[in-house]
Amino acid sequence: MRKLENELLDRFMPLIRKIAKSFNPRNITELDEYISLGQLGLVKAAQKYDPNKGSLCTIAYYSIKTEISNYKRSCRKIPFFDFDYDVANIYDGATIDKKDSIYDSLPPLSQEEKLVIDLYLERYTFEEIGQKIGKSRSYTQNVYYRIIRKAKVHNGIY
Repeated sequence: MRKLENELLDRFMPLIRKIAKSFNPRNITELDEYISLGQLGLVKAAQKYDPNKGSLCTIAYYSIKTEISNYKRSCRKIPFFDFDYDVANIYDGATIDKKDSIYDSLPPLSQEEKLVIDLYLERYTFEEIGQKIGKSRSYTQNVYYRIIRKAKVHNGIY
């Protein structure tokens, strides 16, 4: 059975690579991850394969693509962030006591982003921050998430 899977993987590796590259991976590690997921999708397709329902190539294509898409979709979900906790984790577990040291560790932020951080660290809610800057709660929350993403990208975590 293992030999059959290896032959199948060898035969379909060009298709897997092509599909993986179509997802525009940011680096070689991400490409390898997509290829691994594509291989998993191929094995699943082979297990479900019924010659009466179409060619293995067609079924494999959709199974590989679905496996990678599902993974990317699951990575996109942004959980609720606790800024103090996230900042500490972003910077190797170091606790940050002063706002200045936070700004030193963050990428350049707009004035609005700095204001959101200041108010958030003073324990204002997104609703209260939104009222102070004249924006909605959801807008303020999106600014906050954008800051977290920027920090993670800036520090090589994302």
